[in-house]
Amino acid sequence: MLDDLDEDLAGALRVARGAQGPAYAFKKVVLGEVASVTTVLRERLGIAERQAQDVISTATSMAGALWQMAAPGTRLRALYETRPELAHALVDVESQLTRILTALLKGMCAGQRPDASGHSR
Repeated sequence: MLDDLDEDLAGALRVARGAQGPAYAFKKVVLGEVASVTTVLRERLGIAERQAQDVISTATSMAGALWQMAAPGTRLRALYETRPELAHALVDVESQLTRILTALLKGMCAGQRPDASGHSR
């Protein structure tokens, strides 16, 4: 999913320079998906809307950053593979992103205190 989003985003940014139509259409689809994921996170974890959006933002930005270090064929990956002193910088995107998001969500959920009606503040 994140790979597709990354490809779509890159394409949309190229198009956005020349025409509003495709960029608007892309943004509309992406924002619809963000709303859907936000709803699921709120329902399942009881976090606030802004927190859910922060999780999505963190996931997409970290996935892009980590992918640059991990993707076969990228210059950065080639550098890490050819320089032993940089080998520790090679990452497994899925496991590292999972650890980052798990820590973020645990922190958010730990900070939630239900009010008298059982809703998180």
